[in-house]
Amino acid sequence: RTIQTLLPFLTTIMKHCSSHSFSADQVNISAISPTPGHEVLGDRPEVLILPGCNCWGVCRYPLDHLYKQHQSKILSLLRRVNSQLKENSITLVIKTNYQPAACIAWVEHQLASEECLAGVQVKNIDQV
Repeated sequence: RTIQTLLPFLTTIMKHCSSHSFSADQVNISAISPTPGHEVLGDRPEVLILPGCNCWGVCRYPLDHLYKQHQSKILSLLRRVNSQLKENSITLVIKTNYQPAACIAWVEHQLASEECLAGVQVKNIDQV
């Protein structure tokens, strides 16, 4: 199923991912060819793409190099989105090639200290 209004966003992200030679992920072409009638109505998601670190290729330490360094950006985005929602229905999707469990645990710990973000679900990209 595809949110029809997300098609331009999905196409841009897939082009970006496939343009990086170090990306091991395969682009799912079927996601950019939706069948009419399978649209899911809803708001567009908020996306925060963190800048790369100084690691060569794929970062092997995303918890230290990305998540901890950009903690304020991540939490600020979640607070803003949460304040705009009528229901607390935020899912934070994390995609890292290394340390996914450690990154999820760290984010969940940070969210636990923020009362307004207590209901945020954190999932690995493979769980979505």
